[in-house]
Amino acid sequence: MKLLMWCAVFAGGVVSLLAMPALAAQVVDLSLSAPGADGEVYVSGTFDWPPEGRRATAKLTFSGFDVIDAVFSGYVEERKTWWDDDVGGIWGNEYLMAYDCDLSSGCVTSAGGDLMSAVLSTPRGFDRPCGPTTSGDCSSHYFPQWGSFDGTFRVKNFDGPYSVTLTIGDFSAVPEAATWVSMIIGFGLIGGAVRQTRRSRQSANAPHLA
Repeated sequence: MKLLMWCAVFAGGVVSLLAMPALAAQVVDLSLSAPGADGEVYVSGTFDWPPEGRRATAKLTFSGFDVIDAVFSGYVEERKTWWDDDVGGIWGNEYLMAYDCDLSSGCVTSAGGDLMSAVLSTPRGFDRPCGPTTSGDCSSHYFPQWGSFDGTFRVKNFDGPYSVTLTIGDFSAVPEAATWVSMIIGFGLIGGAVRQTRRSRQSANAPHLA
């Protein structure tokens, strides 16, 4: 019975994880400059940054190029509310934030050959009761406006050919902490139950001395 109960805890975490829907992938329309005298080509494009509480893997595929720099930027509006004792009411503000993901920070990494990848994400917001006794913000939510890619490449051969393709993968939900906790607890309890069952069987089968 206990084993069934612990399996239910684990299953609840798995179901919560699987129930989170994914949003469609994007193939980004990129613009490429003509190679300069030094062979450098500038590549840029815009795309939809992952919504609140979601993440996506960006895949940069290229040929005929060496990568000099690759920067993903997400422009996200954060809306916050709090209780203001001076006026006795709920007040708020909006902030435009930039999330950068690039080579220098290690967010953009080589995936082997002419392929690089990056994980783009937006935090999960929160809500809680707001009143005179509230300390700090009582809500904070994130509304992505757009994402942009800026890359600098150097052609290996001025006569080409060369190309760059950027794909933003499915926007998958970032599991809440409670989901991970229930799954971890479920794993641990199931393992403990199995060990306890084995001990009980070994004890029952062991020879008894008169």
